[in-house]
Amino acid sequence: YSTDGFESGDSFASEGYVAPTCVAKDGEGNTVVVSSALAWGTYTITCSGAVAGNYESVDQTATAQLRVAPSGITIRATDGSSTYGTTPAVSYEATPTEGDVTAAEAAAAAFYSALVCTVRDGSAAATASTSIGEYSTSCAGSSTVSIFDIDVPVTYESGSWTINAATLSLTVNTVTKTYGTTYTFSGADYTLTGAQNGESFSVDLTSGGTPADATVGSRSEEHTSELQSRGLISYA
Repeated sequence: YSTDGFESGDSFASEGYVAPTCVAKDGEGNTVVVSSALAWGTYTITCSGAVAGNYESVDQTATAQLRVAPSGITIRATDGSSTYGTTPAVSYEATPTEGDVTAAEAAAAAFYSALVCTVRDGSAAATASTSIGEYSTSCAGSSTVSIFDIDVPVTYESGSWTINAATLSLTVNTVTKTYGTTYTFSGADYTLTGAQNGESFSVDLTSGGTPADATVGSRSEEHTSELQSRGLISYA
């Protein structure tokens, strides 16, 4: 602490005077022990108990702040999954939490906004075209962040990510023909949806009803069997 107003060389060290006792208090007004174990954050310093007999009063209402920066911040890229054909969206988890840090030091917000988190496909970031499989996630950013004007070191940890297969859905149309004629399937006889990244696929359809000598009647069973075998196709 510092003092102002003493005369004739007086100080709290003078005979009969009592120096104030100063303590740090947390946000709830509880006195804390200032040591290496003190949790990071902002504390209020107050002083009391001062005595200076030759003076009318001692004003001890002034306060100060004790600011304790965290010893380090850990950024962990999140785990997750996505489907082939979509660009993975990776986030992060911060310890201490981002909200606590930015509430204590608004300048840290720039650090978090600059973080880039991706799924890693070798040395590059995964895209919508990356094949199915297991990958790691990582975040890139500054090696330190300024909190209370102290450069706090940042540690980065990776996560894991799964890119799952997309699904093709095949719908086969009902077709008819006249007995004695042969029917040849074409691309107009089915609809295939779900292809990704501009890819296209062709499907070969077969049915016992296509030959010219096929007897009169429905061949839906053959169509249904074909639909079941091709209806849900996962691909990488």
